[in-house]
Amino acid sequence: MINFLLVATLLLFSLGQLGRISFFNQQINIYLYEIGVVLVLIVMFFKYKFRPFRSNLNLSKTLYMLIGILLVGFFVNIFYFNSVQNLIAGLYFIRLLMYLLLIFYLLHYQPNISQFIVIFTIITIVIGVTQYFLYPDLRNLYYDGWDPHLYRVFGQFFDTSIAGAIYGLLFLYFIQKKEFKYKKLNICLLVLLLLFIVFTFSRSLYIAFVITTVLYFFHNHLRKFALGIIILFILFVIIAPKPSGEGVNLARMFSINTRVNDYKTAIKLWSKQPIFGYGYNHIREVKNTNQTFNNHAGSSFHSSFFNILITGGVVGLLAYLFFLYQLFWMRTNGKYLGVFLIIMSCFDNVLLHPFILFLVAI
Repeated sequence: MINFLLVATLLLFSLGQLGRISFFNQQINIYLYEIGVVLVLIVMFFKYKFRPFRSNLNLSKTLYMLIGILLVGFFVNIFYFNSVQNLIAGLYFIRLLMYLLLIFYLLHYQPNISQFIVIFTIITIVIGVTQYFLYPDLRNLYYDGWDPHLYRVFGQFFDTSIAGAIYGLLFLYFIQKKEFKYKKLNICLLVLLLLFIVFTFSRSLYIAFVITTVLYFFHNHLRKFALGIIILFILFVIIAPKPSGEGVNLARMFSINTRVNDYKTAIKLWSKQPIFGYGYNHIREVKNTNQTFNNHAGSSFHSSFFNILITGGVVGLLAYLFFLYQLFWMRTNGKYLGVFLIIMSCFDNVLLHPFILFLVAI
């Protein structure tokens, strides 16, 4: 039953942003696969009760501390916002809690859905190839809050950073699947995912990918493999077509300046509420971007760590970092996923995105 629900949820997840339903002028977004997540949690709760928390006691204590700190920040500031703003912020918190609970239950259950991850990867690759050749220009959705990506792979996720993080996670997954039955398929998927990583033209992804790949192969005494993949990666970057537009220019400065200004705004806001922050997630209100169009980044800063710093203060950030350390370093080869996501999350809001939280859980 649990495996069936997980597989159904994974297939719905493959819809990406195509499976999104929006409310309150896109301030609240629900994805179809999240219905499956809720059902999985209900079934697992009735089957396992609180056993997953008792079996991971140290991680559970850190989770309780993190949740408690975020709740303190929320209730301390509750009277500074109206009821609708508090409702929306509360729903963000519930979503985060839902994924954290899913992580705990699946750590305990250890699902075996490898073949369906292969299917999900193939679906993702097919959609990505189709998008790149038939729908390479996302500028027509700029009015709807999406970044104007041009001649970059973003697939069904409509964002090169999130899509790139997913491609990177899948690459790391397959490179660590030594018991994988179909080695030729495995190699084919790895090469295609490497190409996808290149064609996102995301520099934060490039940095995270290179560092994580080198660490993995060096730690496993496979330095020649590391050198081979890096050479192949650099070759793909050099020969990748770069037709036009600032997005495919790896020397572009606009996005760097945008992030620097974003970080300055975050630090300025944090200095006003340094201990417990503004509550998760009131960023949209306190950021006050005064935008005249919808923006999917309006409820967040570029860095996941600044998002936690603003909403949970320095106390919340410390608890969050400790939680990440315990989560990734207690899992088999989890530290490589952790390094990859942490590096990317310094530049983009990756770790707190529902798509990434779901993949981390499974």
